[in-house]
Amino acid sequence: MWGASYLVGARNITAETAVWWISLYYGGITVGRLVTGFITLKVSNRLLIRYGQVLSVAGA
Repeated sequence: MWGASYLVGARNITAETAVWWISLYYGGITVGRLVTGFITLKVSNRLLIRYGQVLSVAGA
């Protein structure tokens, strides 16, 4: 709710557009967690940690 209020107040975006963007944001988090959950069933913990480290360095 804060994100949509910020977009409307500070960025002058319509309320409908702001809600759409915030919905996409939270939907992306939900889908990402779902996909990651299924990946953890197939991949070892050591490999998950290693990939996490590589992605963190690449992201930085």
